Amino acid sequence: MLREQIEQNPCQVEHMHDEAIGLTRLGNMTQIRLRSGRALLAGRVVLANGNFPPSDPRLPGKTPHSRRYVSNPWAAGAFGDVVRDKSILIVGSGLTGADVAISLRQRGFRGTIHILSRRGLMPQTHKATVPGSQLWANWFPRTVRRFWV
Repeated sequence: MLREQIEQNPCQVEHMHDEAIGLTRLGNMTQIRLRSGRALLAGRVVLANGNFPPSDPRLPGKTPHSRRYVSNPWAAGAFGDVVRDKSILIVGSGLTGADVAISLRQRGFRGTIHILSRRGLMPQTHKATVPGSQLWANWFPRTVRRFWV
């Protein structure tokens, strides 16, 4: 059944550089108004904003320009001021915390790394997932570039 639906509704991708400025419901469709003046019709609209940075915790003595607190570990130069043989506290014991600890070691940090869970939990494994349909896996392009080929 999935294969029949895919064959009846082939995927088409059009790359646009524009900004959505409004949505209007038109029956069972949604009209998306773009900054350029164009409008698109869609059966479904997905708002995919990505991950927003976490809010900063309230820490006594922390100032907006504190060099001892790093709010975004992925920012360029985020750990440029870290003394290589001191200790560091990572708040958050999830995947980002683990990535930061590994990254610090790869950059030559030799001090003690303390990791503190925000909710007092030990790191958790991800839940097992069921593989997607093999039909979908065989049909769907392996890269985004293949949509344009």
